[in-house]
Amino acid sequence: MANIKEAIDKLETARQLTALVGATKEARKDIRQLEEQLSPIPVRDPDAELDDDEQAAYDRVCELLEK
Repeated sequence: MANIKEAIDKLETARQLTALVGATKEARKDIRQLEEQLSPIPVRDPDAELDDDEQAAYDRVCELLEK
């Protein structure tokens, strides 16, 4: 009877480990996708002119810094 309980415990442990491996693979896939999304963050050309929204935000920041 003890052998049957031990076998059932080992089977349950194996199921949990299998689930953990699957979750780890999914997490790694999610991490790779996030890395791909974040990698190509465009660098703004410092000589480019600001659009209206950017200029307004810049002006507002300058105002706040002057206070």
